[in-house]
Amino acid sequence: MAFLKVEKRSLRGRGFLLLCLFLGNLSLLCAGPKGEPSVSDMATNEVLRRQHMMQQAQTLIQAGAQAQSDRSYAEAMDNFKAAFEMLPDAPAIQATRRAVFRRYQSATAQYAQQLIDGAYWKNAKEVLIESESLARRSGMAASALDP
Repeated sequence: MAFLKVEKRSLRGRGFLLLCLFLGNLSLLCAGPKGEPSVSDMATNEVLRRQHMMQQAQTLIQAGAQAQSDRSYAEAMDNFKAAFEMLPDAPAIQATRRAVFRRYQSATAQYAQQLIDGAYWKNAKEVLIESESLARRSGMAASALDP
């Protein structure tokens, strides 16, 4: 019987040893090679990067809104475009991207009208073509385009 007790303890010891080896290897996988960030660190950095990007986009949106209210349509257009291009094409913020694109498109139309009023036909056409091109490149639905 004493032999069986030793064998059971020995099996428990081996199981514990295997568990320690597994957890040790798991921590090595998470930590990455020497000097590289762990998976957790990379995820945290990505979250922080996206938060910073969203803050920058919000600043650009506010600047665009102010420029649009000041009738500085070229500046508004540039700010809204930069904010739109900064926002990732992610399902969670599709509504925000569409709203920013509508603001960009509105500022573009107003700027094009200013150019037309000043008889800068070619420049107005280029601005409108760029707006349509941005919509196509970014995958905006055709319904999002204001004719």
